[in-house]
Amino acid sequence: MPYGLVLSGQGDPLAREQMSKAVQSALAARGFRPVAAPAEAALVVTLDLKVGPPHDGPVGGSEPIYEITPGKEEYESVTLGIGGNGGTLYDTRKVKQPDIVIYQGERPVTVIRTVYEKRLRLSARLADGSPGGRSDREEWSVEFIAEGPARDWRRILPALAGPGRPFLGQGATGAAVLRVDEASGTIESVERAL
Repeated sequence: MPYGLVLSGQGDPLAREQMSKAVQSALAARGFRPVAAPAEAALVVTLDLKVGPPHDGPVGGSEPIYEITPGKEEYESVTLGIGGNGGTLYDTRKVKQPDIVIYQGERPVTVIRTVYEKRLRLSARLADGSPGGRSDREEWSVEFIAEGPARDWRRILPALAGPGRPFLGQGATGAAVLRVDEASGTIESVERAL
């Protein structure tokens, strides 16, 4: 289906251009093709990008676990020097051997950090020839939401290009809201609005 892409939202021009290309690629993989002239579009796809204000939130992570075995304490003889009668003087001192540290793995931890909510929303309306070029009825929409310490939208791209692609163009079951793990780009949960 031929479509025209409309960009809205925040961001620097380079990031918006990269996001636009990623969206076009994902739509092309689902059988949509862009048109040069907006009048030729059967569908108007709107890309809306937003980054929320910073707030404190939990961020998952991991920390290493070590098993530490204290080093043994031993006595060893040390030479102090030569005595008055020409004999060697010795002393005994307590010496601690180094601790033995063995890596046991990782454990999950949650820390509170400043995080940003990033939203990428794609919505499509049929072009109806009116001055705005869009009908009132939304055909389909998909919203990707990621939360993490970075303000960068590009962290959503792996989810858009991969596991989120099947949701593009599906309108019969309502709008899809996909929560994305910012660190891995995988989809954590899918919600549908009715």
